[in-house]
Amino acid sequence: MKILYVTSEALPFVSSGGLADVSGSLPQAINKLSGDDIRVVLPLYKSIKDNFGNELIYIKNFTVTLAWRRLYCGVFSIEKDGVKYYFLDNEYYFLRDSVYGDFDDGERFAFFSKAVLDLMNALDFFPNVLHANDWQSALSVVYLKKIYINDYRYRDIKTVFTIHNIMYQGRFGENVFSDILGLPEFCKEDVVQDGDVNFMKGAIQTCDIVTTVSPSYKEELLRGENAFRMEFILNKRRDDFLGIVNGIDTYLYNPLINEFDKSFNAYKSQNKIALQKETGLIENADIPVLSVISRLCKQKGIDIMKNAIEDVLSNCSVQLIVLGKGDYIEEEFFKYLQRKYPDKVRSFIKFDKEMSKRIYAGSDIFLMPSLTEPCGIAQMIACRYGAIPVVRETGGLRDTIKCYNPFDEEGSCGFSFYDYNSECLKDTIYRALELYKNKNKWQQLAIRAMKKDFSWEKSAKLYSEVYKRR
Repeated sequence: MKILYVTSEALPFVSSGGLADVSGSLPQAINKLSGDDIRVVLPLYKSIKDNFGNELIYIKNFTVTLAWRRLYCGVFSIEKDGVKYYFLDNEYYFLRDSVYGDFDDGERFAFFSKAVLDLMNALDFFPNVLHANDWQSALSVVYLKKIYINDYRYRDIKTVFTIHNIMYQGRFGENVFSDILGLPEFCKEDVVQDGDVNFMKGAIQTCDIVTTVSPSYKEELLRGENAFRMEFILNKRRDDFLGIVNGIDTYLYNPLINEFDKSFNAYKSQNKIALQKETGLIENADIPVLSVISRLCKQKGIDIMKNAIEDVLSNCSVQLIVLGKGDYIEEEFFKYLQRKYPDKVRSFIKFDKEMSKRIYAGSDIFLMPSLTEPCGIAQMIACRYGAIPVVRETGGLRDTIKCYNPFDEEGSCGFSFYDYNSECLKDTIYRALELYKNKNKWQQLAIRAMKKDFSWEKSAKLYSEVYKRR
């Protein structure tokens, strides 16, 4: 089977969030599992040219028609771990320091989506399945179903569209429809919602199968919870709407422990002392270390964390390490905590993937009380390193973290709560700290967490089954 996987970012080439982790891992897992010829296509951003320019192989170029525009598109490639990656080049659109957030993002990613269809002809590679991801590549599905379907070479291509985060839908003024998209007038109802052109709506409306990144998130969207007015169209597609939990790269996130039962205490103690030394905290392996590795914003539950964490810091012998960037108010709050509790708190207002691994490895409890979380990978990474997650029961957090129950410990790997408020979060943190006092029970919980299978193999199998659906 031939699959063209369309994404706006993929590790190790470019990343702004979880989509890059998925796009960098899932195609490789599918290729290893089934041997399918899966190829990935993404824009050739400036950062990719800067960091991988010596590896890029030029293939050819062609012209893309976008409404009244005739635009150059170059094709470069890199092969990595059995998967071929194509990079679509147009310096006007992509030779920029930013990946997203420019005034002409609608035009940039309409070009990218249209170019994906022309790429098939240029390479004489017509896949069995086109798999698009999030709003940036959503129009590739629309163009296929509304224009290219008239060409017999495209007629049998099936389409899968994955929603990674429905908050970002690719909404632009209605004038974009005629001036940029170049779609026939009869397609307007497919891509316009509430007076705006909506790229994501177009893909949901026209694709063969819709997926999202966890079963619970799927059900939340159908109920209209944080669905941003997309619940109506999703309910129309509910028979073709699936939730598949993401995985993590277990080679990238590897604590290097083969016999958890025998070496956990030494592993955690050594890493905790090293982390405390690196961050300038008191070096004591018996002090529980709490961590936050996150975008600092309301969606990640930072607003309910404020009162809860101050109470814990005031009343308990604990340490807190925070790593992340986000909203100014939330960043300032964690800076304030460090000033107020200089012996207990360290706040690093930045993104640093290597430091994040050291924090996972050295901390005991990982806080992730998200308001909404389509899937989340941080809680799975935390488990992998033996940092017990404290999560809110939403989306993928609910599907991946089974709450500790002293009467039924089997399968548990963290602590969770449902109601979105500071009191519930605070009570859950205290429950975790109480269990931490029982070293044997805590070690058993941590070992269960580290042994949880969060690899991509199960997800790859489910996606392979989706691709085969007719």
